[in-house]
This record gives sequence, C-alpha cells and structure tokens, in this order.
Amino acid sequence: MTTIETSKKTTISWWMYLLKGVLIIVLGIWMLKMPMESFNAMLLIIGVIIAIGGVLETFLALYYRKALKEWGWNLSAGVLDILVGILLIANPDTILVLITLFISFWLVLRGVLAIWEAMELRKEGQKKWRWVLLLGILIMLLAIVLIWHPQVIGLTIIFWIAISLISLGIFRIVLAFKLLSLPKSQ
Repeated sequence: MTTIETSKKTTISWWMYLLKGVLIIVLGIWMLKMPMESFNAMLLIIGVIIAIGGVLETFLALYYRKALKEWGWNLSAGVLDILVGILLIANPDTILVLITLFISFWLVLRGVLAIWEAMELRKEGQKKWRWVLLLGILIMLLAIVLIWHPQVIGLTIIFWIAISLISLGIFRIVLAFKLLSLPKSQ
C-alpha cells in the first residue's frame, strides 16, 4: 500500500479516531467518578486474564509433559496463576490490602532509615539534619495513613490511569480533526 493510499484510508476513517477518543474520555471520566468500582473492575479483568493464562499453562504443561524436562514447574506456575486469578476475581479488596501493606512497610523502613540518617548528620554537626528528620517523620506518617486507609493507593492508581485515558482521548480527537483536514485525494 502506498503512502497516498494509506493517507486516503486514514482520512476516510477519521471518525473512528474521533469515536475512540470520545469513548476513552468517557471511560476516564467514569473512572474519576467511580474510583473504587473502577479499581475493582480493573482487578477483575486482570484476574480473568491471569486465570485464563494459568489454565493454558497448566494444559500445555500436562500436554507436553513428556517433551518438557521441567514440566512440573510449568504445571505449578499454571496452578498458581489460576489461584491468583481466582483470588483477584473473588476478593479484589485483599489485593488492595496486600499492595498497601507492602508499600506501607517499605515506607516505614525508609522513614526509619531517614530518621537514623538525620541523627547521624546531627552527630556530625550538619546543619540540615532537621530537614532529613522532618522528611523521615513525614514518610512514617504517610505509611500510617496508608495502613489505616488502604483505599488511598487504589484511588491514586485509578486517578492517574483516568487522567492518562482522558489525555489519550483528547489526543485521539485532535488527531481525528487533523485527519479530517487532510486533502481527500492527491
């Protein structure tokens, strides 16, 4: 296909870019208005994909067990994927709590290290040690907030995905009108 033919086909289908842009913006706005529902829907989709992948890997491990030297590892991974997928589908809140706990404990560790570093800077007579101490305390407070309110992480993830989708939708709409303004034939 030549560049001219591609240009003609793209110009003719400008409305598909427009429609796609509008739909993506609607999805982004829905995610902003319904963040927890969006997070649960996202985990449901991921859970289904992981479970299907696990079923396929389990099937292939069993089917090719004579040809694969380490087929047991593939079988185990497939079964694990099925279980993780089912967990995501059945209880998305569990995953949100696990993600939050992981990040919270990591932040606690980083906060403790920052406070320790501030004390070391103080011993060395550094003047900026208070800033490091303050940051360490703020990190610890953030970790506590996340432990008490795990939905904050899910909401943050959804917020950034929604903003990205709205931006992508705007890009698609702008592209559609740029394509519409191209000459129809050359």
